[in-house]
Amino acid sequence: MALHEEGVSNAVINAIKKRAAQQAAPERTESKPVTYEDVISLSKAGLSDAAIITAIERSSSGFDLDAQRLLRLKSSGVSNSVIEAMQRNDSQKTAAGQTAAPTLPHKVSVETSTGKPTSGEGSRIVRLGIGYSGGPYKSRTKEFTKDMAWEKASLAAGESFRGETGQTGVEGTLYLFGETATRPDWKLGLSLGLGLAEHSWYEVSLLESDASGSVSTTGKFENITGIFPAEIYFKYSPENKKGSLFLGMGADYLRTNTSITASCSASGDYSCSVSNFSPFQASGAAIHAAAGGEYFISPKISLGLNLKYLFGGKVRDLRGTVDGVKSRLIMVKDPSNGLEYIDTKAVSQGLGANERLFEYDYSGPRLNAFVKYYFGGRP
Repeated sequence: MALHEEGVSNAVINAIKKRAAQQAAPERTESKPVTYEDVISLSKAGLSDAAIITAIERSSSGFDLDAQRLLRLKSSGVSNSVIEAMQRNDSQKTAAGQTAAPTLPHKVSVETSTGKPTSGEGSRIVRLGIGYSGGPYKSRTKEFTKDMAWEKASLAAGESFRGETGQTGVEGTLYLFGETATRPDWKLGLSLGLGLAEHSWYEVSLLESDASGSVSTTGKFENITGIFPAEIYFKYSPENKKGSLFLGMGADYLRTNTSITASCSASGDYSCSVSNFSPFQASGAAIHAAAGGEYFISPKISLGLNLKYLFGGKVRDLRGTVDGVKSRLIMVKDPSNGLEYIDTKAVSQGLGANERLFEYDYSGPRLNAFVKYYFGGRP
């Protein structure tokens, strides 16, 4: 009204109103396009689905989702709701007549300890990690107890015997593993490890004495067996669940090393001597089946239990030297009482009717607990 009273024309008043409206209106800016890789990065960073979907809806670009890209999104941990929002975005852009930019062939991403992908053909992510498993173990080997029983049954007048067997009672394996998604909620894994399968020993002491003097002899067998397992397994790991179950099969390479030491002392009219032994060694192999479960206590760390059964895990024909002569450990059956004792025999000589090869037996079940660390986070 004041402008009219001052004699300002209607044309000038309308121009002033138009300019004021333009200055009051918020400046519109187009959001920066959100790319396919951005969605994966935002999901791994832990942003909420709502925040990611909002960014997708404001984006001016499409995602060109084909089967391979959908599989990679799923294996990267992107939720179903976010994937559906990306598909809606593509549908809207197609309906509006927009053409998605051409895409290059998809690459394999192999995540290392840095969490950064490297390229190759395909679309699956391979997650690498390290783990340790261990648990109680009781040896099934009976050779030491058989020898002890024979020694006690064969004592003559004036002789005394003491024997003792033992083992650490635990085993442990350190291993590397890799896992990749084969389909939603399912993983394929491979692990390679090395560890201790058994540490056992057998100590003996024999005393012979009479009026002429005495002889005391002591000996010790100590065995250490290394195990080198390889396993392929399938794991059921539902999305957004902390627990998973797995089933696998594999093979184990076993390497035994048994050292033998002996000493003696004599008094009176007696004298004594002992042989020199080099370690007796042998190798063997077994196959195994395994099943268990794991629970993620953090995005990169899981705990679990593993039940494993070894089939055919026997190691025999241990060879070393006795006073420089190549020999093998054997078991000899005493015809007088039917019991067996440990002895050595030159490799050049064949086994007799009452002789057989000494052996360690690692077959049977093993229950272990394990901890895993995933370098790039849970697949």
